[in-house]
Amino acid sequence: MIPKIYLRTDRTKMNGNCVVYLSIIINRQRKVYSLNIEVSPENWDGKNCKVYKKDFKHEIKNKLITHFKSKAENILTKSILSDKKITLSDFDNCFTNNLYGSVDFYEFVKNEIEIRVKNSETHRTYVTQLSKMKQFKKELLFSEINKQFIADYKDYMIKVLKNVPNTYHKSISMLKTFANWAVEKELIEKNPFADVKTPKEPGKRDFLNVIEVKKLENFYNSDSINPGVKNVLRYFLFTCYTGLRFQDVLNLKYSDLKKELYKGKEFSIISIQMHKTGLPVDIPIIPKAAAYMPKMISINQKIFNVKTGTTTRKHLETAANLAGVSKHITFHVARYTVGTTGLENGITIETISDILGHTDITITKRLYAKTDNTFKYKEMLKFED
Repeated sequence: MIPKIYLRTDRTKMNGNCVVYLSIIINRQRKVYSLNIEVSPENWDGKNCKVYKKDFKHEIKNKLITHFKSKAENILTKSILSDKKITLSDFDNCFTNNLYGSVDFYEFVKNEIEIRVKNSETHRTYVTQLSKMKQFKKELLFSEINKQFIADYKDYMIKVLKNVPNTYHKSISMLKTFANWAVEKELIEKNPFADVKTPKEPGKRDFLNVIEVKKLENFYNSDSINPGVKNVLRYFLFTCYTGLRFQDVLNLKYSDLKKELYKGKEFSIISIQMHKTGLPVDIPIIPKAAAYMPKMISINQKIFNVKTGTTTRKHLETAANLAGVSKHITFHVARYTVGTTGLENGITIETISDILGHTDITITKRLYAKTDNTFKYKEMLKFED
């Protein structure tokens, strides 16, 4: 199984050069690999498998030859040390993997993000996390990924970045995901974060009360609102009455609506599979929500002109400031608004859970049943009776 380096002189290029190859035999099966290194036969040292100094690029060519030979030998050595019988297919998968043996963890993660992550928001989140790690440690070798690194990184996030538990747990969770990718590619044997816990603690969940929603609606209907801000506020207010996530609003088409009757009157229902969970959900569109839907031109058109996450957040911040709403509003806030104001107005928690597309009603109870003090006060007033 010893890899062999040789110059293939039976095939000569127009310029008189030949190409260097690597040959390997495993289980009586032979495979050859072109190393894409061109050498003139007169400059080739066949005994030592290297390029003579007469070739003005001999240094770089010899380094490449050494690299490929070492890579092949490392693959074979690793299989012997792990007491694992290697096949020619196993060798080929490793040898043709450009990242095999790489020591640059960041470069590996960057490449994997581009290959694996198609969702734009998830892509942005992963890239942001990678940048955050680089701020802590400019370069990171695979050999440095261990529990001490986790402890030091966590300490940095707490003391320097002032991250709250949910924030630094999210960062460590994503680092664990990146390490799992490396395990899949056999770049590391075991994920050092496998037994590291990243619990999610209940956080403060902002929502808009009736007065704050009304302020945004008044601003939406004012003459002074910027068209771009109005467009974003349109689909945000629609979400305040439907509870849809950002990605679901982005994908929503008129073809996703179906008609039903209530007391002899026709109304529309959003009937989709939620982007995050893949589960079906039906959400009735009440008149307040329907008022924000543009006129349909085509049944297959998207209902809203949804901008990027960055533009949406920027315009929502502007809308909140100009409308006199002090809270930082996001699409999560819109969903929480549906949950909390729904409870306040007497909608059953089972219905709210169904509308928000939660997989378990305990999720709804955990997120919303303890949020609104106004609702709790109203309920506690029953003792007065």
